[in-house]
Amino acid sequence: MSISEARASSFSYLPPLREAYEQGKPILSVILDCYYRLDLVRQSIQSVLDQDYPNVELILVDNGAQQEVRQHLSDVHQSSKNTALIRFAENQFSWNDVEKAVAICWNAALIHAKGDFVSHLSYDDMLSPSYASRMVRLFVENPECITAAPMQYSINGAGEINTDPYLRDRNTRGRYTDGCSLAFDLIEGNPRKLLAHSGEIFVIKREALLRYDGYDRISDVSQVLKYAILGVSGFDAEATLYWRHHEWQLNRQAKRKGAIWYSSIEKAWADSDIVELWRQRFDADKVRALLDYKSRMLAAVPLTVVSENTRNMNAYGVIVALLNMARECPALLPRGIYAVVKELLSMMFGKTYRRLRPRA
Repeated sequence: MSISEARASSFSYLPPLREAYEQGKPILSVILDCYYRLDLVRQSIQSVLDQDYPNVELILVDNGAQQEVRQHLSDVHQSSKNTALIRFAENQFSWNDVEKAVAICWNAALIHAKGDFVSHLSYDDMLSPSYASRMVRLFVENPECITAAPMQYSINGAGEINTDPYLRDRNTRGRYTDGCSLAFDLIEGNPRKLLAHSGEIFVIKREALLRYDGYDRISDVSQVLKYAILGVSGFDAEATLYWRHHEWQLNRQAKRKGAIWYSSIEKAWADSDIVELWRQRFDADKVRALLDYKSRMLAAVPLTVVSENTRNMNAYGVIVALLNMARECPALLPRGIYAVVKELLSMMFGKTYRRLRPRA
């Protein structure tokens, strides 16, 4: 459904004006879709252009972008080798379907990608210079490798790297791991600390993406639960994806508006065919564990939205989130109300404790 949805959408494809690939080396395609924040878009694009590997195809996606971003994408397309441009006249986004761009924009790029391997980079994230060469090496060294991932560190709006070792300490897998082990560890809560990530970070063989309908609306989990399980998964901690956290992030904006995404995520799970794929490959116990994970994931999102808005004293976000829960997942509404009360009591007694605590 995802690829057919992209094919049915209205966009234009402008191929690279100059191609210069080294013969005998695989091509890595990097998809980068943009709409706003030219300052961050520039940094993201430059990190791809600065790769030390020669066979990187950059596919820029103009998602109905703001004029200054649109002009920059056009300039990069005209001046850079191995750079294609996809243009959408209208922005592929809806507050009721926040992952629409994934299914349409990413797959529009996938359809035209030349790479043996494909990855996606957000407009506000960046890559280390050796990212492409290290990712490609993982696939070349092991023909059974279907997916590969770099180490991930967070950076703030100013580009300062977060040195918190949380992600490093929860990515303890070796250079190659059976993808099923990653998937089982994920749905069990990462007890073996094999994989922790913030968002979609995997490089995936293009052949596998095309065979299983490309990118879907739950790409954060399907990269593991749908694609990693197809074979071996590579990991190189010396390659880095810098994930940027800032106030303009889409998920933060949506949370402030009280969006809970319950219905859309539930539909995305159905459209992804992950459950059916697991039924074909694994026993009943593993499928039950997957369904438990799905239920926990669906419940966690609205409860997190309610809790965060309460903590941030955003009454509007709390009210809208609870109303959305009453409409989309009424069985969770009592837990949502409990989360609000719990946060308020925690904030109130926390302040009281700090006020009464003896000074040292």
